[in-house]
Amino acid sequence: MMLIASFALDFVACLSIVRSQEVTAGIDPLAASITNAVRGNIVSTKQGIVFNDASSNVAIDSEKPCVVLVPGLLASERSMAAFCAALEGQAFSTAVFHYSSHDGIKPAAVQLAVELRNLKATRPERRVVLLTHSMGGLVARCCVEDPALNPGNVTQIVLVAPPNHGSAVAKLSATELTKKLGWKDAICETRSKSVDDIAGSSFGVAKEDLLPGSATLLELNGRVRAAGIRYCVIAGSGGPVPGEWIQLSLLVGNLLLPESPETKAAFDSVSALANLDEWTQGRGDGIVAVSSTKLSGVTDFLTLPFAHNEFGETTSEASNQVIAEVLKRLTAK
Repeated sequence: MMLIASFALDFVACLSIVRSQEVTAGIDPLAASITNAVRGNIVSTKQGIVFNDASSNVAIDSEKPCVVLVPGLLASERSMAAFCAALEGQAFSTAVFHYSSHDGIKPAAVQLAVELRNLKATRPERRVVLLTHSMGGLVARCCVEDPALNPGNVTQIVLVAPPNHGSAVAKLSATELTKKLGWKDAICETRSKSVDDIAGSSFGVAKEDLLPGSATLLELNGRVRAAGIRYCVIAGSGGPVPGEWIQLSLLVGNLLLPESPETKAAFDSVSALANLDEWTQGRGDGIVAVSSTKLSGVTDFLTLPFAHNEFGETTSEASNQVIAEVLKRLTAK
């Protein structure tokens, strides 16, 4: 029974840690530690496009395009290590665009445009493919779909798990949720605020950019696709929670919880959270819903059963499927 009801009901139990007197002494130092660690990831010593060729012993085929990888929110080259290894194994020249996702989509797009223009000046004959993950796809689109920024040397964009229409995960707020659950004591409010402060200081402007219906996304999705560039979108459906678990959990929770207006309001809030497309198998990858990845004018679209962060140094059957599809498109004439 606990397994069936876990997603809807145990979520409340997990949130109750925020209320616990037992962790009162440890939460604030922990929050500070997490914030500092995340900030350390944001402020990277690397900036701009950095080529991997210098540190690689593999032969590079100069006839093939240069593949510039654009990671997502708070991510480094490690989040796309599987792609790098596969591409270098096929003699592609690879580079990673390092940027501060904390500053939001538009500043990163301007920086990417500058870097690509510099690349064009030094290697005018080299075609460029942008292979992006998550928010990196929005940065790439913001660059090439703005005529004032488009450097003119990008011939193809492959967007893996792009939140083209935002992610409901960006709307999550511990403070709002605990209010809806009726947890209004001082300890709960303080700890919820700590959680939201960590998210705010870590994600910065990007959190607002990634909200469904944000001004940045409305502007970006109002543009036409860049002429002369081939697009491909690969969406993930390997969310962590089976849809039938969610439905059974909500059904059981609705039957077991005592009837009262307060309980109903709290359960409705948890139900809405539990039923998000973003983390439901078949409807999302854990962070981005399949429906959010779709992009007007792009016909090369496919859905594969991978989870959002599945492209690091350890691969899986699902991530290998994605890599194979990417290689197929990069080698297509």
